[in-house]
Amino acid sequence: MSEFLFDYERAFNPLITGHLESASFDLMLNQQQAKQIQSFLALEKGMKILDIPCGTGRHAKLLAEQGFGIDALDYNASFIERAQQFAKDAGLSVNFMQGDMRDLRFKEKYDRIFNVFSSFGYFDDKTNLQVMQEMSSALKPGGRLLLNVLNGESAVVKESENGIARQFKGLDTQYDPHSKILTTNRALKIEGEEYSYEFKVRLYNASELTHMLEMCGLVPLEWHGDWAGSALTNTSAQIFVVAEKSFVA
Repeated sequence: MSEFLFDYERAFNPLITGHLESASFDLMLNQQQAKQIQSFLALEKGMKILDIPCGTGRHAKLLAEQGFGIDALDYNASFIERAQQFAKDAGLSVNFMQGDMRDLRFKEKYDRIFNVFSSFGYFDDKTNLQVMQEMSSALKPGGRLLLNVLNGESAVVKESENGIARQFKGLDTQYDPHSKILTTNRALKIEGEEYSYEFKVRLYNASELTHMLEMCGLVPLEWHGDWAGSALTNTSAQIFVVAEKSFVA
């Protein structure tokens, strides 16, 4: 099985991710995003829904509060432990699972799946396609996937031709136009201690995603460029695509 493009254990160290989560996300933002996930996927009560990877479950928990039945999976065991404890304390029914999106082992179980916050592209191209196939296999025929990634076309537009490093929201980032990998380096101080990590993600544009989706039996229905549902353009920072699994004849 292909490895991550980066040192996963270092980049997703619980101390670092806990600090970043508390500093970067607030309840109102989470609520707005959960509401938009509901809209993008036309969620209905009684549907089987999968959040992957779920992190600490910030979206899954809010959707569960709205009465949706949610399964949520993440590779990081510490994230799952935190999510399970929060759900228990809040009296929420969410099935949090530790697992690997490269090997889901679900067969036509879900009506809806969402993969958001640029959580696709962690591996080489072959394995990223495998991840998409795993999500497709987990969907029922007619089921829908919401995929949210950084827009590779936008990165190409914004970067200089030689891909020199630039500052993006306080992060030191560099885009390689040949590998199409965005590398992020960050140094931060937590409780007086210095920490640093490197994160890499393969960026895709709409054309590449269309090809991958169709290879996995998924038909793109909608394209958006932000959480508000604006139309996707080459300069949109993000891609939101809703795709439907084809019915087998």
